[in-house]
Amino acid sequence: VLSWTDTEINFEVNANSILSAGVYDVSIGNGEYVFPQAFELMKPELNVTQVITARLGDQLSLTGKYFGFSKSQFRIFFYPKSASGKKRYAEIDSWYMKPVSGDSTCTFTIPESTTPLGEYFIRARTVIDYSDLYDGIIITE
Repeated sequence: VLSWTDTEINFEVNANSILSAGVYDVSIGNGEYVFPQAFELMKPELNVTQVITARLGDQLSLTGKYFGFSKSQFRIFFYPKSASGKKRYAEIDSWYMKPVSGDSTCTFTIPESTTPLGEYFIRARTVIDYSDLYDGIIITE
C-alpha cells in the first residue's frame, strides 16, 4: 500500500508477483473488506496491420498498448517461422507508455546476428503477459 485516505487506497502490484493478464479482486485485512473486480492487468497489444520488411541493423518503431510501466519491463523477441534458427531478442532503444490510456510506442534495432534471414513472428512481452504477431517481420540483408 502506497497511501490511503477514507475514500481511496493506492497500492502497487509487485513486479515479481505471479499474476497474468486479468481482472482481480482486492481484499483488505483478513477478507473483512472485498472489492470485486477492483483492477485489471492488461497484456501488451501490437498495432501492426501488415508484414514488416526490414534489414539487419534497421531501427523500427512499434505502436500499441500496455507496454509496461518501464522500459526494463518490455521485451521484443523474434521467433523464426522455419524449423531452423532460434529466437532473437531485440534491444529496446526507446520506450513510452501513457499511464492512463496505455497507448505505447517503442523503437528497437534488428539484431545483426539474426540468422537465418526470412520470416519471423514477433512476441511483445511484459512482466504481466505477452502477445504474438504471427504475420510479423521479414528480415533481409
